[in-house]
Amino acid sequence: MNSGFRLQSVAIYLVMLSMISYGCSLTEKEHLSADDQRYWDHSLENGRLFNEGMERCRQFVGGWLAHTDPATGLIPRNLDLDADIWNAKDAAADNYPFMVLTAALTDSTLFHTTMLEMLHSEIKLTSRVDHLPDTYNFRKKGFNVQEIIMPDILFGSSEYIKDGLLPLTEWLGESPWSDRMLDILDDIWKHAEMQTDFGNLPTENVEVNGEMLQVLSRIYFMTGEQKYLDWAIRLGDYYLLGDHHPTRDFESLRLRDHGCEVVSGLCELYAVLHFANPEKKLQYKPQIHEMLQRILAVGRNGDGLFYDVVNPQTAEIVRDRIADNFGYNLNGFLIVYQLDSVAEFKDAVVKALKSLPEKYRNFDWENGSSDGYADAIEGALNLYNRERIVTIPS
Repeated sequence: MNSGFRLQSVAIYLVMLSMISYGCSLTEKEHLSADDQRYWDHSLENGRLFNEGMERCRQFVGGWLAHTDPATGLIPRNLDLDADIWNAKDAAADNYPFMVLTAALTDSTLFHTTMLEMLHSEIKLTSRVDHLPDTYNFRKKGFNVQEIIMPDILFGSSEYIKDGLLPLTEWLGESPWSDRMLDILDDIWKHAEMQTDFGNLPTENVEVNGEMLQVLSRIYFMTGEQKYLDWAIRLGDYYLLGDHHPTRDFESLRLRDHGCEVVSGLCELYAVLHFANPEKKLQYKPQIHEMLQRILAVGRNGDGLFYDVVNPQTAEIVRDRIADNFGYNLNGFLIVYQLDSVAEFKDAVVKALKSLPEKYRNFDWENGSSDGYADAIEGALNLYNRERIVTIPS
């Protein structure tokens, strides 16, 4: 068991022990003040809800394990049209790592056996271009397509890292899953073949490059390896110092997923440079501020939430549906506010958070998609964790 997981397990145990001890002391005192009783009742309710949530997650894992491929032990992409395939951008990125996380929290035996065996099987069977995974077909007992399609492989690899292995690593610390993450990341850049004035990049895909900015920024801090910062700066130069600035040069800027990643990714790199390379940060500062200020000017509705797609040059609203990814965008604004004390960037966060309970209770995020609700809820939680705006009565 790695040290990160041990420390987290000990922390959870100590919290539980202290709660039990406190509960025992309460019975001895026989009564509490009205305020203390209210806090205690609220804590008990939170504990019950947490327990229910963990149990539902555990049952979710058990449900998916019942559908693993008998020969490989891998989970399918879904249970209907793609029940015969495992793929990196969905099964690996959005499902498997969170099964691992649930096992780490609720079932140590499952975590150290089945979850790890699935990783070993995935590495053995799906790695196609060095460590980069490709879609595996259970029925064919091999790759789903005969030819190597590098854009698809790069996209799936990027999704697997950013959406799955990175958040898992942020909880577990060093582990076989972080090893897999670094192997894939290194090979994405080994196969970076798109030539630019700033050096080779893996792709011109805005989503992938945005994910890379986020991944490289965090992994540089995790490992201290200069190559990760160098690759991130290469991307930063491409978008901020060349003719690919997101608001100055883009004719279509997605402020929802599959495009918005580049905004928060550039902000994360900016934060890293604040500590690791202040001179480079100063070079980026006017471009970062210009990007964020233009988005605030043309990308929001009256409640401070973002439209799906805008033309930042003309201010045209290309798609006026409200983006469920508002939290991911505003996370970048809050980062830059904390670094540079630009009040309008914090004000944007506060305005959006205050509007949620007033106008967006039971809102139809992404036309009722579970993905839309998940993104909206996660984004709001992340923001609220950093900026405690009390808007919902307890």
